[in-house]
Amino acid sequence: MVINNKHIIGDLVYLKTCPEQQPYIVTGIVVRPNTLLYYLSRGAYESIHYEIEISKDKNINHIL
Repeated sequence: MVINNKHIIGDLVYLKTCPEQQPYIVTGIVVRPNTLLYYLSRGAYESIHYEIEISKDKNINHIL
């Protein structure tokens, strides 16, 4: 099996649609058929996201 993940555990990333553009850390990756899910953490908060929701760069057009 070859897994082509765009992000690795420990990467600092941003959610493309987050108005505050706060940084998250990739803390886990789940492999599912035909997709990857990324666990992102910010402090005590953890959420799960698809690769298309995540960017290594801030979305400066979306900042409040």
